[in-house]
Amino acid sequence: MNKSELYKKAKKYRSDGRSAEAYKYFLEAALTEDDGYAMYELGDMYLDGEYVRCDHAKAGHYFGMAYDKGADIPRFVLIIAANYWELKALEDKKECPEVNVSRNEDFQNAVRFYRIAAERGESFAYDCLGALYFKIDEYENAFEYLKKTDGRNPCGLYYLGRLYEEGMGVEPDIEMAISNYKKAIKLGQLSETEYDVADEYAGNAIRRLEELGVM
Repeated sequence: MNKSELYKKAKKYRSDGRSAEAYKYFLEAALTEDDGYAMYELGDMYLDGEYVRCDHAKAGHYFGMAYDKGADIPRFVLIIAANYWELKALEDKKECPEVNVSRNEDFQNAVRFYRIAAERGESFAYDCLGALYFKIDEYENAFEYLKKTDGRNPCGLYYLGRLYEEGMGVEPDIEMAISNYKKAIKLGQLSETEYDVADEYAGNAIRRLEELGVM
């Protein structure tokens, strides 16, 4: 994809620290010329809170549009794009619990971007996909993705533990559940000597172990 003249001008302004002018021209290039690279830069500005208020949802929306316009973007931002659509899909589920959310466009877009990220080598995308299917109660699909995780993120380990603990999508196995919870906690620990965690899912794993009487 050729970068537009508006994009080049905006890029120069941004490199010079003139963020207001950069934003103006990136936005014009995105709106009037469908410039995917300008869309990526807008997403990056929202992600960093540069000139605009930090907004991960807007960042994700722009990153997704940038990819769809053919921009060559880093694989990690595909996770942010997917998360934008995931939040919309889960809001749809909240508003209409009886609807099969996995068939709606928001959900399909979330899955699409997570899968692209996974295909590009972003292993965290499998954790995200498993968690997403867990949240809509499709446990077999959740397990299929979670068993592909590399075990380096508390999120995937926590949800894998839930599946094993409750026998959802897989045969129940309390020992496997406990093992995954403990791994999640270890990854989220701030201290090596006590369960002092900052990660949300490591904290959730602690509560599950407490419920099981293991702590």
